[in-house]
Amino acid sequence: MKPLYLDRNIKRIEWDIAALKIIRKHQAPSWIALHKISHIIQLSKIDWQGEALYRCMQHGIAIHFIEKGQNLGLCTGKHPIKPHLRGLIVSLIEQNIDIVNNWYQSKHQKMLNRLRKRFQLPRSHQAEQIQQALQEKICLNHHYYQWEKNIKLLNGLLGHQIYLILSYYGFSISLLQQDQLYQQFVKQLRQLLLWEYWQKAALGYLPKTASKKHCVAYFHQHQAMIEKQIRWHINDLWHTITEQ
Repeated sequence: MKPLYLDRNIKRIEWDIAALKIIRKHQAPSWIALHKISHIIQLSKIDWQGEALYRCMQHGIAIHFIEKGQNLGLCTGKHPIKPHLRGLIVSLIEQNIDIVNNWYQSKHQKMLNRLRKRFQLPRSHQAEQIQQALQEKICLNHHYYQWEKNIKLLNGLLGHQIYLILSYYGFSISLLQQDQLYQQFVKQLRQLLLWEYWQKAALGYLPKTASKKHCVAYFHQHQAMIEKQIRWHINDLWHTITEQ
């Protein structure tokens, strides 16, 4: 199974002949069976037939809606798997918010230290100064590609991945999207992961164009590694809380 990415060239999604019918602008439609789809990422406004949406929910296919790099929402009918942390990590975060914030600050500082060392920046540089220094390096050495647009889109895709994985651990999607406490937790995870992309941008490793297609393909190539990092952070937080 693979993710299905829906871009602005797609006009409408319908349910037809036991498959999703993808109706594109100025192109012939195509069909894709649900068993070939792991999850769906929608990158622009698309008209969904109710039956098509229902079938995706019925088969547990999560649909994440992203527009202009911002997370608009997530629909999923998938029942969360039951790992060891399911249910427990949700309540532990709520009951130990100070520990969570301290954990994040510690991880964030370690990430900044890595960047200072990697790019030989002054120890006094904080997050904004590091970001500015990396921008200067990118403009000087890799001015030929539009890295800012890539990072913006990757930021939205990271949000999708985080929401999806947290739902497996028992987090309610509505809770993650509406509760300020959990929104902050998602933001913290995303910031830790986003610095990795800043580093890759400074080294010239991001796609050389601002094409959504190329950026999404790049994200998909590294998706397994990203999921591994998210799960590592969650497990590390679990141990931090329970060892207090």
